[in-house]
Amino acid sequence: MIGLFFGVVVGGLGGLVVGIGVLTADPWLGLLYIGAGLMIVGIIVMMSPVFSAMFNGVIRGVTNFSRWAYRRLIPKNRAERHGKGPQK
Repeated sequence: MIGLFFGVVVGGLGGLVVGIGVLTADPWLGLLYIGAGLMIVGIIVMMSPVFSAMFNGVIRGVTNFSRWAYRRLIPKNRAERHGKGPQK
């Protein structure tokens, strides 16, 4: 997910740079590349809160799964079984 995000950002910035380079040889093609690069970067900027929420959700899910697996696999000690250990 992070690789996809950075790949699209680099692709958009690359289109912007290529557009500036092509601008002298073919102005219309240069403007096309610049416009596409700006559009991609703009979409990524608008979608960054969504990506952030997805990333936080994945981290939260992995954390909850790890806690569940730990509680499931590691037996309780004697104090926890009799209610004298750490409380939930």
